[in-house]
Amino acid sequence: MALNREYTVAPFDGANFSVWNRRVKAIFAAKELDNFLEKEADATIDTEVSKSKKAYAILLTLLDDKILSSLQKEDTAFKIWKALISTYEAKGAVNQILTRKRLAIIRKSKETSMRQHIERF
Repeated sequence: MALNREYTVAPFDGANFSVWNRRVKAIFAAKELDNFLEKEADATIDTEVSKSKKAYAILLTLLDDKILSSLQKEDTAFKIWKALISTYEAKGAVNQILTRKRLAIIRKSKETSMRQHIERF
């Protein structure tokens, strides 16, 4: 597949969403598919439907199986992207409170490297 030869992005596994998000947006922009992350395709325009399916297929290859299994009901790139943003992007008061709680109780285990420990957020 052309994507694998042109770009290398590890499948998203739930960690470092902001970095993964930025890389995926760049890939979709380079392939002129970025608008399908922001809106649904117009079903009356065949080329848009075709490009939307391509965006969907590419996005599926960029997701880890455990993340993908939680998104089984989402059938377009836009719906998957929207679900990922709402789940993993830290915005709003609720996410700030949850992040503060996680930071308050986090402890580094001896088996975990410092890099892994820091990357948990």
